[in-house]
Amino acid sequence: RENQIVHIMKRAIQNDEFKVYYQPIYSSERGRFTTAEALVRLIDPELGFIPPDEFIPIAEQSGLILEVGDIVFRKVCEFLCSPDAADLGSRYIEVNLSMVQCMQEDLHKHLKDIMDKYQIPYHMIDFEVTETFSTSDNRILMNNMSCLIDSGCSFAVDDYGTGFSNTDYLIELPFELVKLDKSVVWSATDND
Repeated sequence: RENQIVHIMKRAIQNDEFKVYYQPIYSSERGRFTTAEALVRLIDPELGFIPPDEFIPIAEQSGLILEVGDIVFRKVCEFLCSPDAADLGSRYIEVNLSMVQCMQEDLHKHLKDIMDKYQIPYHMIDFEVTETFSTSDNRILMNNMSCLIDSGCSFAVDDYGTGFSNTDYLIELPFELVKLDKSVVWSATDND
């Protein structure tokens, strides 16, 4: 199945078959939707819907994640240029970065080049990394984050509570937002 999914992803990259959907995020403070998270989806004519928690790890292992990440980010920038984005009044879009992307020394330059091509203000992008991202040397991640933050982008840690749940991670890296994993939130409804 993994080989089949690699083949499907290669075809999807060639034929621009990855879809990006925008999950709205509601602000209780403002009483309306104010942001959205970009979600990549892959639907194959034979296999049907292939969930991201299945194809993303395969994309990371096979090295295809760099191309998939580029496709997603370009589609987000195209969307932000469209009248649809302006009509929604979204302050920014949240975009996930994989561990493989974060370890690219020139990631910050590459992402800024794409934003510049589409003339996207940097403050309209919030990059998300999961707390499961941890290396013995966070130097490359920190450099990429610092360069993008200095330009106006922001960063969030996603799915907090599923990985190491290490507060040092939150203190060491310049996250603006912490998004608790649904397992933490849902268990809180059953546990006073």
